[in-house]
Amino acid sequence: LTTNIFNGNIGVNGLVSTHATTAVFSMALDMKNLDIAQSFEGFDMFKSFVPILKSLQGKINTYLTFSGSLDNDLSPILSTINGDALAQLLTQDVNAQNNPLLGKLAQKVSFINLDKFDVSNITAKLNFKDGAVQVAPFDFNIKGIKATASGRHSLTNEMDYTLALDLPAKYLGKEGANLLSKLTAEDIDKINVLVPVKFSGSFLSPRIDLNLDLAVKNLTTQIVEIQKARLKDKGKEAVNAVYREKYDL
Repeated sequence: LTTNIFNGNIGVNGLVSTHATTAVFSMALDMKNLDIAQSFEGFDMFKSFVPILKSLQGKINTYLTFSGSLDNDLSPILSTINGDALAQLLTQDVNAQNNPLLGKLAQKVSFINLDKFDVSNITAKLNFKDGAVQVAPFDFNIKGIKATASGRHSLTNEMDYTLALDLPAKYLGKEGANLLSKLTAEDIDKINVLVPVKFSGSFLSPRIDLNLDLAVKNLTTQIVEIQKARLKDKGKEAVNAVYREKYDL
């Protein structure tokens, strides 16, 4: 069975069994080129399983296989759903101000314009089990900054996510600038540091922990290694100079 809806197409295949006390179902949905805004408003499942979609505009492809129990009205009981999904975003438009999570993240990472990052062609794998959604690690790019996200959230939207930013050291602010002043511009361009960002709370009331202390520690270690290598090279040059002078080379 296929139908045109939400400016896209959905293929449906599944079954329902009412033989037991509680009705059960299994289903596969092949969704192609769905308008994100329309499908978010039209599918209660999207609101529970992928609330982050509210901040996106454009199209989405996704293939879902899932099963679970049905209530007396034959509506899915979300806490019983088990399954998997493969979702591909076909959009470049992100509205950070339209989502409390992205809005608060934008305040924390003021050196990144979250309205400008490219989420087109992101493919994410999701697993639904025991009333929670597990998201496998996936990569995307924020204006040249590589980012990797993964984690989980419950169907009541309590979340536990990690975002790892592979950040050019020049974005680290005053503390980073003081450390980088010891290096050449060429050295600075080569240095990236891992900045872990932890998300907890709920999508509507998120808590965000940005661990810049760890990033500065990482930067310090890299700078020490660069300076040690530079001193070692200077030592070799000095020894070679003495050797050439002694033997008139």
